[in-house]
Amino acid sequence: MAESIFRNTPVDRRRLSKQDRRDHSRGAGQTAVKQHRRMKARKAAMNYRDSVQPRTTTRLPGSGGFLRGREIQALRLRKQGQENRRAEQLRYVGEET
Repeated sequence: MAESIFRNTPVDRRRLSKQDRRDHSRGAGQTAVKQHRRMKARKAAMNYRDSVQPRTTTRLPGSGGFLRGREIQALRLRKQGQENRRAEQLRYVGEET
């Protein structure tokens, strides 16, 4: 993108009155420097946005995290404990004490 798109056209101050020249002061060139920096930052942001690959997966809040993992682990351990107790009970079904 051309730099000239973001810049104002120059004003011929030679033909302005002295009052208009004072009113049209550019602030010792600081305004032009700021405009140039702003334009470069905007151009860099646009280039970055164009080059970034779009996301292919959606990330929604609540789709993962630690709390759900802890809950699943607790359920798995509880189920494993129930299976172990049932297996132990079945060992002694045929025997009478």
